[in-house]
Amino acid sequence: MTPATGSGMVISPSEALGSCGPCCLPVGPRPGCEAAQHAARPRHPLNPYWQRICGRQEYKKAVVAIAQRLARILYAMWRKREDFDVTQLNVVEEERIRTRTYYWRLKKPDEQFVVA
Repeated sequence: MTPATGSGMVISPSEALGSCGPCCLPVGPRPGCEAAQHAARPRHPLNPYWQRICGRQEYKKAVVAIAQRLARILYAMWRKREDFDVTQLNVVEEERIRTRTYYWRLKKPDEQFVVA
């Protein structure tokens, strides 16, 4: 018996390998790509890189590019035995004013009228 997967079903080891062996393993969540998607948030230190890459490439390629950058950062931290230092990313934290234009809004109760 193997532990249950996310869908609640139990998969035997022979079923997990698939018909052609380990090359047919089911693809699960990729932690590196999930972590890279957080760079899309405005307060994330890698957000300037995310904005630049998304301007040139599609979303999925940007996720992979940021995941590769995170892997290089983690490898350098592991190799040098250092903690994460945001000053080495060549980014500056600054407060930016965000403006948004709304073209539609819901009517207020006094603006609503009844069609008879």
